Parts: sequence; structure tokens; C-alpha cells
Amino acid sequence: MNVNNIQHRRNRVLLGGVNKQHSGGSHQTSSSGQTGGVSQSCTGTPNTVRSQSTGNNPADSNRHDRPAGALINTQNNNCRETIYIRIPRFLMIHNEERVGEQFRNIESRYKLIDGVPETENMFNEIRKRKSYVMSFNHQTRNANWVYEILNRDTTPENPAEASPFRQTYHRGHLAAAANHWWCWEAIDDANVIDNKVPQHRTLNTGPWRTLERDCREAATAQNNIRNVHVYSGPLYLRDMVPRTLEGKRLPSHFFKVIIEENEDGTVNQLQCCKMPNGNLPGENLSTDIYRTIEEIQRNSGLTFIERRPNVGQNAIASEITVTLRGEDGNVQRAANIQVTTSPLV
Repeated sequence: MNVNNIQHRRNRVLLGGVNKQHSGGSHQTSSSGQTGGVSQSCTGTPNTVRSQSTGNNPADSNRHDRPAGALINTQNNNCRETIYIRIPRFLMIHNEERVGEQFRNIESRYKLIDGVPETENMFNEIRKRKSYVMSFNHQTRNANWVYEILNRDTTPENPAEASPFRQTYHRGHLAAAANHWWCWEAIDDANVIDNKVPQHRTLNTGPWRTLERDCREAATAQNNIRNVHVYSGPLYLRDMVPRTLEGKRLPSHFFKVIIEENEDGTVNQLQCCKMPNGNLPGENLSTDIYRTIEEIQRNSGLTFIERRPNVGQNAIASEITVTLRGEDGNVQRAANIQVTTSPLV
């Protein structure tokens, strides 16, 4: 995998250079009527750019300590709106050991709020596992979405083996198995059948795995990133007659919504990816996988973001630290999570 090429492609997407539409078929629309796209209408610098040394800029000499994929925070506080991103923080941590909570001002165009991306007409079952949360759909027998928090504590580096539905399709993980090796309970939860969907084997072992690895690397790099919040889920855009494998509906596409939270509680511009569930050989990520949040919301029927007029520093954010504990044989393991959410203003 050529990391520099991948980061260059991401630069183009974040700066508006690539925005191809590839829906693969009909769209679903959220009943709330929200499209919720991330606007670039504010004057000034885009909110985030990927660090990449070109050798032509004198400032590049100061970038040698930034790992590949690090985000440079270029928040523009003159923007007219604040974009709130829903994460199920309460569901994730409410039963865990609370270490501390503090309140402070957070100036950031993007803010995390406590909530789920479901709409009111969705009747799905929310399931909490050791280190992720999912919305399970009893009609498709797949999760609508799986949410996980990756950081240096929760994301050790370990391989994971894929198991087949059939020769062409793997039991693909939505919450990646390799993300949850901090204790055996988390490993077992990542391997439950509810977290697995029929995924084409070349996608599962190629670009999808590369994207999972990118998320882990961002979460564990020694940089300004505190947490990488990841939503993953299936899409059903092509099939006039639904196909199933072992009782599970076969998705036409998969999506990821990736949110990077900084150590100071600010949030970077989210990244949205969409891949067809087909033969995608090789590990490289192509530019056309990067999409807008509007497209992901239209295709999924989910609402990930809400827009409000910019309130700057008037909203007091809540920063909670919890400790996850899990059994690992006869040894108890622990992982710490610190998350900052703001009130919806």
C-alpha cells in the first residue's frame, strides 16, 4: 500500500477535487427530510487537510514528526453554522466505571452530540457489546450500523482471519475483529454473527481491510488524535429482489463514517466512504470511495449530523472518562475512553 498516494487522494476529496456520484441504484431518504451535508460554503481555509510533505513548502520542514494520515486542524471559527455529529456515547459507556467528568468550552465547527443516527420510524434493536454498539435489523438479519471507538488503549495490532459464507463471500466484520483484541470478551463480541455480513472476499481482504487498518493507524498514532469514532454498515441499492445468504440479506454496498476527535475535544471534518460489495482486487483505495455525508444519509436512511447556527464558545461541553474492564482468561484487562460531547444548541 502506498500511503502517500492514499493521503494525496484524500487531500483532493477534502479540498473538493473529487466528488463522483456512484449510487449503484435507487436511494433511500430519511423520513426526517434532512440531508445534512457538510458544506464548504464558509470563507477561508477548509476545516482539515491531510499532512503531506511536498518538499516545495518551507513549512514542510516542520512536518517530519507528523505520521502519515495525521490531520492538521485548520478550524475556521467564522463559519455560519455548527455541524453536530451524533454518537451513542451514553449507550457506549453508561454501565462502565466512570473515572471523571469535567465541563469546558469547545470551539469547533464540528461537535459530537449524544444520540443515535436512527430516525423515528425505525424500529430496530439497539445492542450493546463490550466495546461497540449496533442497531440490528430483524428483516435483513444484519446490523444497520455498528459504532466503535478506537484509541491507543482499545486498538492493539493483531491479525484476524476471515471465515466464509460461501466461496465468493466472507463473513465480513462491521466492527473489525482486529480492533477489539484488548481482552477476550471484546474479541468474542466482535465475532458474534450479528456483527458479520456477507461481504465479497476480495473486498474483505482488500480495500475494506485497508480502510480498517487506516482507522487503527490514525487511532494509535502518536499525534493529536484522541479517538477515532467509526460507523460501519451495509447498503441495499441495487437488488429488485433481495438476495440472501444463510438467512442474511446480501448488501450491494458498504459504508463507513469516520470521525476524528482531537485531544482538546475539537472534531475534524468527517470522512465518508462507500464501496460496492463486489470484486475489488488489490489493497489500494481509489478516490471514488470517498463520498459526502449527504449521499451516505440518502442511501442509508440514517441521520448522522444536525446543523445549527454557529454558537462559538457559548456551549459548555461535557468530557467524560470511563474505564472498560474485561476478562482475559484469569486476568482482568482495562481500556480507558475519554469522550467530549456538546449540547445541541
